[in-house]
Amino acid sequence: MRSRRRDWVVLGCIGITTAIIVLVMLLINRPPSVNQRLSRAMLPAVNAYLDRNATKLQASYLDADLKPKIFCDARIIEIQTYGSRWRVGMAVDCGEFARRYKTLLEGASGYPGIAELMTLSRSQGHYHVISLEVGPPYWDKLWVDQHFSSDVASWILSSRPPTAPNPITQAWQAFDFPAGTQAVQE
Repeated sequence: MRSRRRDWVVLGCIGITTAIIVLVMLLINRPPSVNQRLSRAMLPAVNAYLDRNATKLQASYLDADLKPKIFCDARIIEIQTYGSRWRVGMAVDCGEFARRYKTLLEGASGYPGIAELMTLSRSQGHYHVISLEVGPPYWDKLWVDQHFSSDVASWILSSRPPTAPNPITQAWQAFDFPAGTQAVQE
């Protein structure tokens, strides 16, 4: 009887210890939270700015005769308030796409930045981008630590950094392809 009770106690302790370890791992690996309502309100201004300036963020490599287009999409990963302005940290993904007959082509090079910062203001109920500060195209701990909070900097420099939505969704619409169409690397 005692050995059964001891076995159950040992199993219970192992179960509780495992649950605590899993919980701690989830908390440690969880990305910092962002005010989602504010993020959704800012994204139209962010994405409009990226649309207007996509060619400044990525070079064009596809054949010009194909009339390629560069699309960018962003994910806001941090919002810091500075008086009447906001400093918005984000992950950005840009890609170059074109149509060749019934094939969606994707340029060989994607946008390589590790994180970007935008400064936004608000007037007449709308957010406006004041500036964009592009991060380096390579791992740079000093730059990240200087521009982001410690939690977000750790996330950016981790083995699972934040990512942005794939801009292929914009290419599907622009080149009249059904959602889910695979892009062929050119």
